[in-house]
Amino acid sequence: MSLSITKFIIISFIFKLIQCQLDPIQYNALVVLKQTLIQSWDMNNICGNINSIQCNPSGTVITKITFSNPANLNIIELPNSEIIKLVNLTEIYIPESVSVNSAFWTNIQYLNNLQTLNIYIVTSLPQDIGTYFPTSLVDLTISKVSISIPSNLFTTFRGKLSIGLLNGISSGNIYPTSIPSTSPITELNIGVGNYLTLSGLNFTSLTKLYIFFTTAQGLSYNLYPEFPQLKSLTIQCADTIAGNMPLPTSISQLTKVTEITIYGNRRLSITPKLIMNTPNLTQFNLDQFNLNTGMEKPIIYTLNRFSLTISNSEVDLSKLRSFYNQLSFINCNLISNINQGGTTADRLVMNSLSIQGNYSGTFPDTMCELTSSLTLKNTLVQTLPSCYICEWNSTKNSFVNNALLPYTQPSCPNFQIINYTTTTTTSGHYIEINGVDLGWEIYDQNYELVNVIFMSNDKAYVVAPSGTGTGKELNLRFHALTLPGQFSQTIVYNYLPPLINEVVPSGKNLTINGDNFTPQSNLITVYFAGVQKPIVESWYFKLIISDVNLPYTDDLVVHVKVIVDGQETSTVVRPHLSITSVNTPYANLYSGGGYLRITGEYLTFDSTIMNLTIGGTPCTLYKAESASSLIFKYPSLSPNQYTLVYTQESTPYSFTVQSVSQLQCKVVQGFCVDNITFCINGYTGPDCSSLPARLPKPTVSQQSPQTNSSPNLPPLKFDNQILNIKYSIYPVSVKEVSSNSTVVANYPISYSIYNQITPDNSVYIMLYGQSIQLKTEVFWYPNTVNIEYPDDVEVQMIQSTSRFQTTNNGTYVFNESGNTLQIVYQLDFESVEQNDVCSYYVSNILPSNPELIYSKSKINYIDFYTRVSRNNENGPSSYNLTPISKSPSKISMQLTLIDNSANDTTWGFDVTVLYDTKHAKQEIGSNCSSVTTTSPSPISCQGNPVCGGPTQGICQTNGTCTCINGYTGPICDSKVTEIPPTKPNPNTPDSDTETGTGVTLHISILAIRELDFQGKQEREIPINGWTLKQVNSTEKITYLYSSTLFNGTCLLNVTIDYFIQDSVVSFAGQNSTKLAGSIKYSAQITKWPFLKQINQLEVVFSSSIKDSSESTDSCSYKNIEYDESNPLETQSNVRMVYIQVNDRTFSTTFNNLAVVDGIPRQIRNVLLPNQVNDSNTQSNSLIGVLTPHHSEYIIIDPDFNLLVSYVDPSDKEGSICSDSDKKKLTKAQLAGIIVASSVVGVALICVAIYFIHKTTKSKIIVSKLKSRVSRMTMSLK
Repeated sequence: MSLSITKFIIISFIFKLIQCQLDPIQYNALVVLKQTLIQSWDMNNICGNINSIQCNPSGTVITKITFSNPANLNIIELPNSEIIKLVNLTEIYIPESVSVNSAFWTNIQYLNNLQTLNIYIVTSLPQDIGTYFPTSLVDLTISKVSISIPSNLFTTFRGKLSIGLLNGISSGNIYPTSIPSTSPITELNIGVGNYLTLSGLNFTSLTKLYIFFTTAQGLSYNLYPEFPQLKSLTIQCADTIAGNMPLPTSISQLTKVTEITIYGNRRLSITPKLIMNTPNLTQFNLDQFNLNTGMEKPIIYTLNRFSLTISNSEVDLSKLRSFYNQLSFINCNLISNINQGGTTADRLVMNSLSIQGNYSGTFPDTMCELTSSLTLKNTLVQTLPSCYICEWNSTKNSFVNNALLPYTQPSCPNFQIINYTTTTTTSGHYIEINGVDLGWEIYDQNYELVNVIFMSNDKAYVVAPSGTGTGKELNLRFHALTLPGQFSQTIVYNYLPPLINEVVPSGKNLTINGDNFTPQSNLITVYFAGVQKPIVESWYFKLIISDVNLPYTDDLVVHVKVIVDGQETSTVVRPHLSITSVNTPYANLYSGGGYLRITGEYLTFDSTIMNLTIGGTPCTLYKAESASSLIFKYPSLSPNQYTLVYTQESTPYSFTVQSVSQLQCKVVQGFCVDNITFCINGYTGPDCSSLPARLPKPTVSQQSPQTNSSPNLPPLKFDNQILNIKYSIYPVSVKEVSSNSTVVANYPISYSIYNQITPDNSVYIMLYGQSIQLKTEVFWYPNTVNIEYPDDVEVQMIQSTSRFQTTNNGTYVFNESGNTLQIVYQLDFESVEQNDVCSYYVSNILPSNPELIYSKSKINYIDFYTRVSRNNENGPSSYNLTPISKSPSKISMQLTLIDNSANDTTWGFDVTVLYDTKHAKQEIGSNCSSVTTTSPSPISCQGNPVCGGPTQGICQTNGTCTCINGYTGPICDSKVTEIPPTKPNPNTPDSDTETGTGVTLHISILAIRELDFQGKQEREIPINGWTLKQVNSTEKITYLYSSTLFNGTCLLNVTIDYFIQDSVVSFAGQNSTKLAGSIKYSAQITKWPFLKQINQLEVVFSSSIKDSSESTDSCSYKNIEYDESNPLETQSNVRMVYIQVNDRTFSTTFNNLAVVDGIPRQIRNVLLPNQVNDSNTQSNSLIGVLTPHHSEYIIIDPDFNLLVSYVDPSDKEGSICSDSDKKKLTKAQLAGIIVASSVVGVALICVAIYFIHKTTKSKIIVSKLKSRVSRMTMSLK
């Protein structure tokens, strides 16, 4: 027998190789499987056994196998060793008479392509069955199983699992009560015999569940809501169930399920009604139910509209009450008629209705309110409402095989339009049409379907197109397909006029929110505060206008007028429920004219609805500080009494004022409002005569609240004078003092607790007595901010201010009534220099804020400026601020804080260093040291001749050149020439220009960096995704680049202007002339999300000039000019950069102003190290523009020009002319060069004399000749 099988295998194998070339191993396995399981396969054409075997397209491997029951009907075990050889199988089907043993489950892991496994019956399963499943298996069916299912199967199998669907009534509870971990099964189909207790809590991926019940006991299962992600539930009852069971109540509580299907088989009942709390249900199917006997209305109630399909059931229609999307009856016994009368709550309402079967009831006219369709098939209905006859033979509704319906043609005698709305929004809302038998569809005159929001025969909401204006028409056709041409109607309507709700400022732009605007901005005109404004963007509900320049943004009261296509709306926009009020103004005015503040609530800067007169003379609004403070400039008034009238929105507010001849206050860089000083242009101090010195952060002790000036403090330079200063602030005593000034108790300065809240905020706590605390906080402000002192007074902390806040916790027990607790601080300010110094001290109430007292210790031009709050949260503070020693080079003060209360008391004072425009020796009562005079070294100007000669420039005493007659540059050796039109890079805001003289110019923005207040980089953000737009005019060519950062929250706009003609440009409140052929860059950064409020931005500009030929004869030169106008930042704030190659100089002008949130602010431009080295053919510049923190946006504005230079770079100190210039020469080499230079130089100079003229060209030639002489001599060495 064995020999015959072997021969058969060999012959079959050879035939297989000839026929289909099936894999030999798989072929041999099939031979064994055929023999063992007695299969009727044709081994001569393996892939032709299409009902049993499937091959891959090339016929080389087996992909699917379906076994049949063995011919002898005996149960035969599947040969495991052969089935696993069919490694390409994706599907296996094993019938009832083929069994599998435990080895089958352990070997199945080798079938790595298996997706579907269907086994009719199993009698045993390993407890770790899921361990062996290949990851490809996603569909497992075991039709009959009488053993307990291991929980491991549920926790490891992924995909669709079907178990026990053919078990019948004899199977026990084969499923576990719960599974120990989450299950990845997505679809579960199970058959249930006696009982089911399976918890669904860990079936977190299951979305589809089907249960086939064969006994009444199984139907008691009621744990459906435990399946957390269940979307689809199907329940089916077998004929074997005895009796009638109630529908499980938990079915109505499935909050995520979208579809429920129940095949009741008349074994389930819904009595007396079913209330569905299933908010996501969209389809509910019931089959074989009795919904007639014992039912209450509503039979099925729901709050959300789902579709209900009832089939093969008895239904009492009169008891259906609810809202359905679609209601369908299939082969049902329908009792009574559909109730659509009475109140809405008592009616059956649906979008569409479908009835299939022998229904013979009637339909009320309210059935015309169906918004979708009516379908009748095989019914005995005899009449229909007239609305359906109007649409007879249309595709909207379906009437099939209804023998008793008498209609053959459409007719619509009751059609009528009763009324319609005549206005709609510009966004194209809708026109409401009310009538009778309007149908379900409306067409236009071209028989195109009109868009409707809702339509139900008696009401239609026709979508109106977006638009503007009045007298618009809609030409509509009703019943156009069934009764064409019979029912046409023209609807005349108007678009609503614009509506203004609010205005929302954002930088220079302003958003007007409202309605009935239009995206067509050419149809819109906007007047804001009486001035027509450009429209940046427009939508139906929002307008954005530009060039607003709001003085403030909170509590705006302003007049706005919007005109849209001739329809106008004009209104005063103001906060909700706001009421304007005006306070009594300061009574005395200066007769010579001055400034006056009007305070109140909800005031306005809008002069179209507001004005101020004094004695009938109009006053000019100088500054609107806020909606509660306006500053007006008034003219000169002869001393007298006058009536002041402030009028807003036609309401006058009258007061009496007096004109006097006495000045209100003393001020240097600012003005007086009432008797309060206001500083301008960055000045500060009591009389606005000082500027912030912006010193580095002082050192802070960890033992006590003591600060000392930074050891790295550089010499301070102001007005060409240098002074080294230092200062200290520290506590000296804490003591209890009696009423006769006797010290009762003296506590040592010992702070036991130190905590650094932030790098700029330290806290010290000192304990004295029993549980008594003295707390001191020290703050450092690297940038200017507004803070509130303990008495709620707002105070501005200017840059580089130290603030001390000391609090006594109020639990100190005095030895005697009337005693006081005194905390004493000492403040020392001194100059390191002892000669040629003067000091001056003054203290008084601060004119700009009467809630503060100040002292100013001045040494030469340097102020040590101290302010003390006169109040605390309990009322006026007690304090003494007294100088204890004064010398020409040092002033020491003591500040005594006095507490005599049992309450918490907090004091505040702050200190900063300022530059004063007035020297201490100019003050009355100053204290000066002896002066040692030295003659200053004269500063010479550069150039040969100096400053280009008397016809080109004038040398100033500070060593700089003032150029004349059109010359420019550091030594007045250049004249401006035009840059050829630039070629923008479409991907980045770069500019590359070929000048036509062999020189290439380059400009780019390399990076945007965020720095901390000390200049340390915290992050650098790459910029990608630029978009480019070009705008041409007769004046200039503009390239607009835009990009976004931080997920679109930060907007970058870079504008490159190439000027075709000389133009006057305004920036930061200053006008300047841009010459034809020059380039201006403007960079705007909007809403940068700073990591810290004290951080700043650095925008890095790169520019270069290059000799395109890279000639060895070329020379380059670089010169940096610094801003000398600000004495605080000489030699640190770049003003001009000149980079030169041969006779062309590329100049860049950096503005020291930026526009920050609409306000001009001082900025710094710093020279950065460049990784690209200069050479004889290329010069580079890298400048960082440092901008302060902004809330909304910041704009910077550098300029670029090309110059013709008449002095060769080789004649300028620091030039680069060749690589050899960089080498150190020996004395012999240097002597040889000098001799050779003499010989060659004589010859060249003779030639040069011939060419010397008074023209520009001759100067350039001479310059080049001189350069070449130098280079030729170098080549002789």
